[in-house]
Amino acid sequence: ALESPQKDDDTKWLTYWVVFACFSVVEYFSDF
Repeated sequence: ALESPQKDDDTKWLTYWVVFACFSVVEYFSDF
C-alpha cells in the first residue's frame, strides 16, 4: 500500500479498489 501515516485512509482505498475490481469482473463476464 501507499506509504502514509493514516492506516484508515489506506484501508478505505484498498476496499474501493477491491469493489471496483469486482464490478469490472462481473461486467466482463456478463458480456458472454
